Amino acid sequence: MLFRPGLANVCFIGGRFDRNQLAKADTGRLGLNKASAKRRAEFMAGRRCAAEALYRLAGVHHMPAMGPKRAPVWPAGFTGSISHSDTHAAAVVARTRDYCALGVDIEPCLAHDRTSALIPALLTADEQTRLTGACLGEQVTLAFSLKESLYKALYPLTGTQFYFQDAQVVAASNGRARMRLLTSLNKHWPAGTEVTAKYCRHGDHLITLVAIAAERTGSGV
Repeated sequence: MLFRPGLANVCFIGGRFDRNQLAKADTGRLGLNKASAKRRAEFMAGRRCAAEALYRLAGVHHMPAMGPKRAPVWPAGFTGSISHSDTHAAAVVARTRDYCALGVDIEPCLAHDRTSALIPALLTADEQTRLTGACLGEQVTLAFSLKESLYKALYPLTGTQFYFQDAQVVAASNGRARMRLLTSLNKHWPAGTEVTAKYCRHGDHLITLVAIAAERTGSGV
């Protein structure tokens, strides 16, 4: 999968997977022995991406198990994030000495006729005013995916749940985006904090990434 985040000491792995093959994988030891074939396939696709990213980054052989609240369990000294659609999976990994949190998301672009009903739930009033008629499905998918990546990165740091109306995309162009929190998550992440992100389109999918540096001073990548 063609996505080069351009971040030092970060490894991204992603691609298409064969659901029929991965559905046969032994996932009992990972806590999915009762899951559906579809769920097992998606889970294994994401974990295999994560395992490959860990190996390429540091030569570590480890497939993250599922921990509390279904979050992946990373080996000591590492952090990461995993995402999947029905057909694609992705993972990003870094050392905690470089990044304290990562968030990655991969989404198929919404069809134009499915977009209108979702806009009020996913986009703030300000975001809605900046929509254009062209590629509406891609615009809404990008905002949705960016907020998903933001949540994946910030929830482990703050322990505070937040929702689509609690952050907004301020700008997005040429693979870089800027988001702003509209609600305070804790004293380190107050309302008004801005976080940058990266994104790219791969076929009919969008990939977004938020990386919070270890020396974070209120921004991401």
